Amino acid sequence: MENPNSIMSKVVSGYNPKDYFIAVMGVTGSGKSTFISRVTGGGAKVGHDLVSCTSQIESFQFQYNGAAVHLIDTPGFDDTNRTDSDVLRDIVFWLNAAYKESVKLSGIVYLHPIDHRRMTGSAYKNLRMFRKLCGDESLQTVVLGTTMWSHADDHAEERLQELQNTAAFWGDMMAKGSRVFRHDDSRASAMKVISYILDQRKTTVLQIQRQMVDEGKSLIETSAGKELEKVLLQERERFEKRLKAAREEMEEAIQEGNRKAANEAAEQQEQLQKKIVEAMQETQELKISMEKLLKQKDAEYKEAMAELQLQKQQSQQESQTNVAKLEELKREMRARDEEADEQHRQYQKDVDEISSESTKEWTESQANFHWRTSADSPASFKESFKESADDIVIALMGVTGSGKSTFIKRVTGREDIQIGHELTSCTLKCQAYRFQNAGLTFALVDTPGFNDTSLDDAAILAELATFMESTYRADVKLTAIIYLHPIINDRLEGSALDNLSMFQKLCGPNFYPNIVLATNFWSLVDETSGRRRERRLEENGDWWGRMKDHGSQIVRLPDDREECITLLMKLSGNKKVALQIQEELVDQEQPISRTRAGSIARNSQALEELREEWNQQVAALAAEREAALQKQRDEMERLQVEQRMVLENEIRKIQEQLAAAKQNQEASIREIEEQHRNGLEEQERSNRETMLQNEMMNAELAQLEIKDAQETRQRQLSRRRLERDLAVQKLTAKMKNQINHFEEAKATRTVKCKFSTAWDQTLLGRYCHECLHPCSAQVSYSQFSALLDRVPCRPLMRRL
Repeated sequence: MENPNSIMSKVVSGYNPKDYFIAVMGVTGSGKSTFISRVTGGGAKVGHDLVSCTSQIESFQFQYNGAAVHLIDTPGFDDTNRTDSDVLRDIVFWLNAAYKESVKLSGIVYLHPIDHRRMTGSAYKNLRMFRKLCGDESLQTVVLGTTMWSHADDHAEERLQELQNTAAFWGDMMAKGSRVFRHDDSRASAMKVISYILDQRKTTVLQIQRQMVDEGKSLIETSAGKELEKVLLQERERFEKRLKAAREEMEEAIQEGNRKAANEAAEQQEQLQKKIVEAMQETQELKISMEKLLKQKDAEYKEAMAELQLQKQQSQQESQTNVAKLEELKREMRARDEEADEQHRQYQKDVDEISSESTKEWTESQANFHWRTSADSPASFKESFKESADDIVIALMGVTGSGKSTFIKRVTGREDIQIGHELTSCTLKCQAYRFQNAGLTFALVDTPGFNDTSLDDAAILAELATFMESTYRADVKLTAIIYLHPIINDRLEGSALDNLSMFQKLCGPNFYPNIVLATNFWSLVDETSGRRRERRLEENGDWWGRMKDHGSQIVRLPDDREECITLLMKLSGNKKVALQIQEELVDQEQPISRTRAGSIARNSQALEELREEWNQQVAALAAEREAALQKQRDEMERLQVEQRMVLENEIRKIQEQLAAAKQNQEASIREIEEQHRNGLEEQERSNRETMLQNEMMNAELAQLEIKDAQETRQRQLSRRRLERDLAVQKLTAKMKNQINHFEEAKATRTVKCKFSTAWDQTLLGRYCHECLHPCSAQVSYSQFSALLDRVPCRPLMRRL
């Protein structure tokens, strides 16, 4: 019987086997989370950055025609932060855990971004892994969906046709029952896919579920595990070649006394050894059965739950503290608001009383201001590259499908340049195209892209190295290299990082100032998303940051021909510098296999010894494992016979015990229910009494608060009245003195100003233009009367 607290039950907790379950898969950045968000109306986190967003299996539920539907979001292979074996084990664990609990998939949606101009090596690997997971029998429930149509160019339809017509891509899957849908990022198109799957009213058991659960195979024995093991073996062989080359390079540097080169080779050797160990660990991780995987996930689950509980407790404590602070702030704000309101009302009342004694009101208006605050189309022609030291040679490099050939065709105006709009690459050789502008001869070199569908990176590097060596021996140096990156790619896959590292080793730090890092296809992406990806490329030292710090330029590749030529004219003034691989091949007379960038193409006796040793270890482990399995099978058969007899006896005893236990349990349940009922009634009475007491206390507190507020208000009113009376008395005395003086001076018809204080002088001086010094000036009676008329009572009384 399954433990209800085990991780197996936790994974599928809340699931009803009668519900519908649809898995959403695809390469990293294909729009899986966006698709789920469109269907469910939100909930799935959508990534718009260069790093992957979905790292774990997540389930999102919604209602469709009264039925519960669960969309399962899965991480993609070739993830930025996780190994392929980690991704495969997570997917396999969820599928098998669900299958053991009678949860079966109604369909699988596999998404592919149509704006990707090539079926890259990593994308093709992802597709092969998907087929091995499903098996041929499940392909009738598979929906192949294309996404990113809003970013697609004019050749997207051609790429879709190639996907459907190529057997290695989607052709064979369609022949076995898979359907193709177009998702245009709308909810209607997403729901069309969901409706198709649910209307089939089918469920399927994937090949990986049958092999691991029904047949009891380990992960590495399954079709998907074997496929990934083959990929890991190829990667390990590639790293071993590079490791051997690094060792030879370090030995040679030590012999030559080149400490810097030796340190670089040692660092590279350490990194390669780490990658080899990681590849070996990934292979070992595939040798896991469902039972071991279950134990491993159970331990991870318990650890995560413990951490989650701790975070929950901390969050509750912080929440309680914040609530207390918030209540205190609310009380302070209410008190301040009440005090301010009372002061405003009292002030307004005082002003109204004083203004009632004035003889004239004065208003002031304020003005409102508005602050305003080549024509020549040089004939270019394609020919075999004839080296000339005067030519401005600029190479176009980048991953396959980045737009190198398109840029050259736009600049030269040549119609015979082949541009690939299909999923496979069209440029397989280095080709030079000349054109002239402003008296200068430009030679644009089109190079094959890394991560090609048909050529491995070693063959591409060999082609580039051959071209670089031939030009350098002819005393022709590159003026610049334009490295293109399609900004529409919202992920930087693991293989793309390796290719960028290879490009840096090919150029060398001395050539960095002559490198232009150009982003392409800006018309197919919105400005906000594009700028975010561009900033990420610039700031990350492992991507473009290091080259930018050493002088490389970062630009957006223009779509206009004249702007492209302007960019080339700016580069024409660069100082011609040899690439690192040219110096290694020609000046140092090293073969390609001995260069820093050529480590992927190296092979030696030490590599063969290492590979042979590894094969022997694998064979020994396989033989040992087979012997242990055979012994285990024999022992299991013997134990099964013995246990069957024991179990039959135990079953009879258990049945008798269950009958007796059932009677005791029913009696206990009745007793517990009675106790629970009595306890609830007692608790309800206690709660009512507590509520009455609280209401009485709250009423008393409210009365005390009202009384205290009334007393405070009376004290404030008394203080205001006293201040007002004093102000009126002072004003009355002042005015009486002035009137007496005025009466005495009637006979002489002259008046000397009696206002002697500084604020009196300022006040009179503000409104009297005839008397600039009111303390000493002699004015007539009529002038003084007019002066008094001009002095407003309200400001004067406020000063008093």
